[in-house]
Amino acid sequence: MPVDLSGFETVFCDSEDALRAMRADGLRPDAMVRSASPWLLGNGCDDFRIEQLETHIAGEPLRRFKADIKPLAVDLYDICRADKESAPYARTVARASVLFQRVIIKVACLEEADFREPRLHIRLETGDARHDRMLNAPWDTVLAGNPAYRSVVARIEATPTLDLADSKRLRRWMHQGVEYFGYRAGLLSSRWFRRFLPWRGIAFILRENELVFETAYHLWRRGVRLERLRYGDLPEIAGPVLTDGCVSALGARLDVFLREHLCEAAIPVARAMTLAEMEDHARRQRASDRRWSEIITAGRPAGKRAVVLTNYPGMPEEVGLFTAAERQGVPVVGFQHGVSRELNAVHGDAGVENSAAHLTLVYNETAKIESDRTPFAHWPTVAVGYPQIGRRIARLPRIAFVPTEPVLFVSTNVYRGNTHMVTGTWTDAQTAEFETRLIRDVLQNLPRRVTYKSYPYLGRYADPDPAMRAAEASDNLSIVTKNEDMRYLIRSARVVVTCRASSTTGWCLMSDRPLVFINVPDQMPLSRAAKQAFSEALFLFEADDPALTGRLRTFLSRPLEDIEAEWAAMAPARARLIGEFIDVDTPDTGSTAAKYLLSHGLSDRFFDAHAIHEPARPPVRVSAATPA
Repeated sequence: MPVDLSGFETVFCDSEDALRAMRADGLRPDAMVRSASPWLLGNGCDDFRIEQLETHIAGEPLRRFKADIKPLAVDLYDICRADKESAPYARTVARASVLFQRVIIKVACLEEADFREPRLHIRLETGDARHDRMLNAPWDTVLAGNPAYRSVVARIEATPTLDLADSKRLRRWMHQGVEYFGYRAGLLSSRWFRRFLPWRGIAFILRENELVFETAYHLWRRGVRLERLRYGDLPEIAGPVLTDGCVSALGARLDVFLREHLCEAAIPVARAMTLAEMEDHARRQRASDRRWSEIITAGRPAGKRAVVLTNYPGMPEEVGLFTAAERQGVPVVGFQHGVSRELNAVHGDAGVENSAAHLTLVYNETAKIESDRTPFAHWPTVAVGYPQIGRRIARLPRIAFVPTEPVLFVSTNVYRGNTHMVTGTWTDAQTAEFETRLIRDVLQNLPRRVTYKSYPYLGRYADPDPAMRAAEASDNLSIVTKNEDMRYLIRSARVVVTCRASSTTGWCLMSDRPLVFINVPDQMPLSRAAKQAFSEALFLFEADDPALTGRLRTFLSRPLEDIEAEWAAMAPARARLIGEFIDVDTPDTGSTAAKYLLSHGLSDRFFDAHAIHEPARPPVRVSAATPA
């Protein structure tokens, strides 16, 4: 039955094209459009009344929300552990609560009136179901109980993605090094000669990153067979996994959190959605546990030692692997997923690798310390060094890099949209405004040209990115028009500029190019210790400095030779920074990791020598849950 659009004074929509299509179908011209789209909010769509969806949660409410997530996850973890039947799923439940914040923060934008008064949601469809899930807020579920709520579909074309770059083969080979090609050769020879060579053991590989394939290569060189893990479809699980008593206690603790951050009308549906997500994750863990048991048994000859290598374990399927492998005496080894916990003041959730791995290999001692601070049961962590592919960046010849302008701006501009975690107190519109200001007030006005490297396209809004449009409009910027890996650009520039404490920072530092770092206190800020080290080792600016754009423009307008000389003088401080926050002094990271695994991970004594650390906390006490 067609919806009479003229009856709605309040509309939820994140697309200008969709709004214009709906206006042609009868949407009233004076309707208030509530949106999180940076494009709609920042580009003067004067013929629409646009209101910031996140108005009443921006700033301090977002800060409190972010701060409350970890204590909530810890309490939910402890509640599960106190229930004998639900205890195996404690990690998964805690992790689910952390991941589900991206839905809850959208629900926090709603007001009491949204649950009883007429509301229209213009739902976007692009023809790509996965992309559509990213583009649309969960209003159809959250507001389903409002009899005056309606949803209509607008079929649109989303902003096109950047084409994948086709870097010259020689350039890729020079960066990847012998370890990458040795790893590929190891996989092939392990398949061809699976039954014909006297292998010392087996390394099952679930998820790769640079350190995984470097370690696997050195294991293969020492006689360990490599085998990929693929689990396919999961078996059906009948009945609930979490007990009624556990669910009731989880709901009671959730209510405490939700009352702090949501309007009263939103609590029942948010509670039900979160509990359903936890049950779903627990079921996925149980189903994958059964499947992994079959796979490991089939792939491991009797009497052979085995180990599992994986990047960033923590999803329900990886926790299922963790429990299945442990029963068979096979340790799961997790590998650090980029530099961030060492630098970032707000890092920390249920996803640290050592909560779902029997051994975790990290880059540096600070990462080890931060990993061991996890409030969840965890196993040992060992620092083995930064991947060789990062170490060799500063030594590669110019031919290994894509030519750039003298200044390279490496953007870390990532919008939360409907799918990303809360990383600070800014809305997406504020994030876009900051990036746009840097482009227009700084990069556009330098006496030398700038290469603008955008963050890989994530498709979280259908509208254009206002910051990218500002970059395209600038006659002083050369835009990287393909989804080129930043590592293939960085050494061509004479000065590199970036923001926010993330894994990008590690790659920039290891390039040994003069680095200008803009610390953003409201988004992924530096920790106090990292900030002090950065101030001594590179060129540090603060995003909340009222004079930021003027000071940054003045600095980047200096003669490049002066900047390079000052950078060289900071080399001792930079070596200390890298030694504390990025790398450890090992001759070859992959070889160091492989030697450790041969003497520990592929040892009959692994589970005797590596003990789990169980947190000791008093029981969680909450009042009885309110009815769903």
